[in-house]
Amino acid sequence: MIFSKKKPPQQQKSKYFLLLFSSFALGIVFTGILVLSFYMNNIQTEFVESFGAQISIYNSKKYQSILMNKSVNNDETLNAQKTISQMFYDKDIKYSDYSLLFKGMQSEDVRFSCSKENIQNEDVYFYGVQKSEFLDIKNNKIKIVEGRSFSQNELENGKNVLIINEKATYKQNKIKVGDHLQLSRNIYPLLFNSNSFDDIIYSETVDYEVIGLFEVDELYQINEQNTIDNYETRVYVPNIIIEKESERFSQLNELYNDDVSNMNNSYILGDAFFLLKTPKQLENFEMKYESIFSGDELPHGYFIYGTNQIYEKISKPVKAISIISNYLLYVSISCCILILGSIIFVVTKNRKKEI
Repeated sequence: MIFSKKKPPQQQKSKYFLLLFSSFALGIVFTGILVLSFYMNNIQTEFVESFGAQISIYNSKKYQSILMNKSVNNDETLNAQKTISQMFYDKDIKYSDYSLLFKGMQSEDVRFSCSKENIQNEDVYFYGVQKSEFLDIKNNKIKIVEGRSFSQNELENGKNVLIINEKATYKQNKIKVGDHLQLSRNIYPLLFNSNSFDDIIYSETVDYEVIGLFEVDELYQINEQNTIDNYETRVYVPNIIIEKESERFSQLNELYNDDVSNMNNSYILGDAFFLLKTPKQLENFEMKYESIFSGDELPHGYFIYGTNQIYEKISKPVKAISIISNYLLYVSISCCILILGSIIFVVTKNRKKEI
């Protein structure tokens, strides 16, 4: 007697194939979700570590122009500068720099690429820095192409040295490292018609040595007019030099009292930047300097912005995707277990029938 092997019904085969295909497809989905979940968790970690805990203090550029051209309450700047100086030397700081801005110095002989023709006295805008690798260098807005940056001694004790644009000229000659520029402290009468020496009550010159020449990254080349916003016309000096120049102008203005114009020879606060060692220190740092972060000690028109606000805006969708990917991972694992269990159940049931 010949026995033939009983073939399973076509419907049973279809169930096997369907379950195996579903298991295979879910395996692929499971692997993809596992990779996505791992990647999203790494993004969160790398984002926090690479972005760091940054704090920026800045002013409205429109308001800055107003400040540079009128008398201001310098007490506001002094109070803010005092607290910012404390922040600058805080043990939790990895990198920091802040700038003081000063409009007061002039020159008959210094000319920039955007200087107007036939002008007698060109304004020389001082842009103060507190670090040798100051912020515009660190952010690649400018690059020193000749000479050097400021030494620690020059930054702390003050010396009449400056870094100027490589395109600037002095007495119609290209400025070179080592040149000495004669800049003027000019005191004007209450009413004057032009920037000419005929209107000047008093003038004294001061010698500044050029220690470096810089070029501006093409993204920041303006070439419109001589203002503090124009990177090409900025003249970088140590912050302490700006403090000394402002003090000297105050002395001169007191000598002539009501006879001098209402020009602003006081410095104002520019930008300040702080990078903490770890993001975890940000909350404690904000509490320590609450008077600055609340805005109470910031001059009018200034703003403070920290990475905690950036985290809140950017990390929300990242965290949401991470949560969804983790949820899908759990669902796919459950489905895989369910399908594998179904396959085992069907195979076991059929084997029992065959026996």
